[in-house]
Amino acid sequence: MKVLLIGFGFVGKATYLLKNADVEFFIYDCVPELCSPPNLDLDETVKIVDLVFISLPTPTNIDGSCYTNLIDTYVKRLKHDYIIIRSTVPIGYCDSHKVFFMPEFLTEQNWKEDFINNKHWLFGIYENCTFDKEMQFRVLIRQLIDRAFKHKSIKYDDVQFGTNKEMEMNKLIRNTFLSTKVGYFNEIYDLADKLGINYNSVINYVKLDDRIGVSHMTCPGYNYKRGYGGTCFPKDTNSMYSQLIQNGIPSYILQANLDRNENYDRPERDWLHDINRTNVKDNASSYILVTGGAGFLGRHICKKLLENPVNKVICMDNLITGKMANIEEFVGNPNFKFVNFDITNKIFLPKVDEIYHLACIASPDKYKVNSIETLMTSFVGTKNVLDLAKKHGAKVLFTSTSEIYGDPLVHPQPEGYYGNVNTVGERSCYDEGKRVAETLLYEYRKKFDMNVKIVRLFNTYGPYMDLNDGRVITNFINQIMKNENLKIYGDGYQTRSFCYVDDLIEGLISMMASNEYGPVNLGNPNCEFTLNELVKIFEKVSGTELKVDYLPPTENDPKQRKPDIRLAWEKLGFKPVIDLETGIQKTMEYFMET
Repeated sequence: MKVLLIGFGFVGKATYLLKNADVEFFIYDCVPELCSPPNLDLDETVKIVDLVFISLPTPTNIDGSCYTNLIDTYVKRLKHDYIIIRSTVPIGYCDSHKVFFMPEFLTEQNWKEDFINNKHWLFGIYENCTFDKEMQFRVLIRQLIDRAFKHKSIKYDDVQFGTNKEMEMNKLIRNTFLSTKVGYFNEIYDLADKLGINYNSVINYVKLDDRIGVSHMTCPGYNYKRGYGGTCFPKDTNSMYSQLIQNGIPSYILQANLDRNENYDRPERDWLHDINRTNVKDNASSYILVTGGAGFLGRHICKKLLENPVNKVICMDNLITGKMANIEEFVGNPNFKFVNFDITNKIFLPKVDEIYHLACIASPDKYKVNSIETLMTSFVGTKNVLDLAKKHGAKVLFTSTSEIYGDPLVHPQPEGYYGNVNTVGERSCYDEGKRVAETLLYEYRKKFDMNVKIVRLFNTYGPYMDLNDGRVITNFINQIMKNENLKIYGDGYQTRSFCYVDDLIEGLISMMASNEYGPVNLGNPNCEFTLNELVKIFEKVSGTELKVDYLPPTENDPKQRKPDIRLAWEKLGFKPVIDLETGIQKTMEYFMET
């Protein structure tokens, strides 16, 4: 029997222990000195072998998922009938590539002993594998294990076959369970220490219970370190957590375990030092997270950031109001990564330098029916963003709102104005959520000396707005496109100041690059109009006479809104240049085309 081994790290070396007088191994590695025989011709060798094992690194992507590009390359290149993956991969990966899977459960320090003493040899078979191919695969694997057992290379010869997905999930379950066990017994160690109890003595009694097992209870662990590290546990726990969240399944236990390990037991995150094996290495100089990145403003800030080729942009959105259509043009960009994620869950990213925190339902129609979710995003989500930034020393720019001024009695509104607000109205979930988020940022900056910034955005409009978001400009456009009468709530003499999105984005970029903390107003005071005046501008742009239906005013709708942007002008050089008629023209053209 002939076997080709791709990758000669500790997993590859363990697999190589199956070599014996009846099984010949060929080794191919990116390090030429490790190849055997020397100068091995990979494309020729693959033609003569019975099995191919791939044991290559699958480091953690910036979103916590597995980076499988190395494996992809060799699977496509080799085109062998019996390729077996031995690396950590997402559940479903091997089926999608029509390859087999063999999970590994090795510790890096004791890989040799772990492999030799392994009691059960598990293999996954891909979905829709033909009967003949599956039978031949079972025969080849049985021969491989039997010959290794006969030559005493391994101690046990039990072979079990299942589906790829079962085996992929099995690997993640075992390692995430054991990592959780480590975290739990670290807590018990702390309690025993606090109570003056000898931890090792009490654990010896715990080990008498066969249901619990005897492993992963040593505190502190290997090299006298707390928590878990290495190249497997952090990667597998992040992968499992990522897949739980991506599939909409709340993760309470695993989330808490990750949080404890990264922020308490192993805050130095020493496993990141081996960057090529544990995390994807690239040429990006700035890793930038945009929460709410698939929304209206998020889409525009992602586009602006991607203009700089050294930026790696992570767009995070749960798509409650954001849309994949907004960001589809970026999906193929190697510097862009979309993550479907609700930030009210703990955020685990291996690296981040800047965070544009835009996530929050901003549509009045939608936050009124998702009031609790809106509040949770503003408080819990913001706290999770700040904890992530604190861990990485990242800058945070938080987009607050002019709504915190309520129905203002001061006009225009400067940053020092405290507002005229209603804490229990139907708009309060949004207004007060943003207000408490500002307080949270202030406290984190004061307590932890963090670089966090606050901008208060006034009415912004432009292409990629949601036509159903319930705001006046989109309402008007929607109604015009449907040949309906325009609807104004109230008498139409309430004012709004409208800022075109391109101007606003320049302000956000300038604020992030500045030394200012804010809060700073961003808007266009030169574009303050009554809603009746706004109708006239739409008539001019559309070239049609528009009829208006006046309806009862909505609760707590502000009568006037205009930013005082002197601080933004002095500190950021912010000066919006696009007038309302031009901006409406650009916006109307976009929606007419799409």
